[in-house]
Amino acid sequence: MQTKVARMAFQPFCLELGRHLRKASGNPRDWEWERALIGRANREFGVVSEDHGYIRARDVRIGMRGCAVLASLGQPSSVHTTTTARGERHQLAFDRPVRRFVYLDQDRVEGFQTLN
Repeated sequence: MQTKVARMAFQPFCLELGRHLRKASGNPRDWEWERALIGRANREFGVVSEDHGYIRARDVRIGMRGCAVLASLGQPSSVHTTTTARGERHQLAFDRPVRRFVYLDQDRVEGFQTLN
């Protein structure tokens, strides 16, 4: 399990993390997979346990890391990048279930908006 999780590329990994956290399972094999996903998410991408509830609810919070945003909201419909003296900033646009924009600065959510 650990080896398969370690080989996953960033985006597919983050999407799988979200899919698995939202899936309720009583299967011990699923628990092993979940532990491997959560362990890597925390070690390599800074996804903390506080984010798990947001991911399950498909929501975001200020300070959340980029991987947790993908796990929570899925694949963005578009990404806009701005390069500044401090580094890169990203605007992620999501169309489903509602139109939402998430603003990342150095891989942390600095703001977001939802359009109704």
